Amino acid sequence: MSVFLHFILPFTPDTKKTIDLIKLRLSEGYTEEDFYKVIDKMTNCWLSNGDLDKYLRPITLFGDNFDSYLNEDWERQETDWQSQYY
Repeated sequence: MSVFLHFILPFTPDTKKTIDLIKLRLSEGYTEEDFYKVIDKMTNCWLSNGDLDKYLRPITLFGDNFDSYLNEDWERQETDWQSQYY
């Protein structure tokens, strides 16, 4: 799936867990475009934050919070990130 090519950080795309998560999300009716949106949205939000950029990986983005990442309003803010997530 070309979703793998959309990532800018290194990871192993062909692990069983990653493939299973993608298949699960597709079986729930999500589209390939939805994967791109989640990757772009969360990359924009998390990449510049040293504490959150480690979560830019398929197991996090395509896991249980996929719908939240896709549909909620996530914005990159220059605020106290830790108070928002911890």
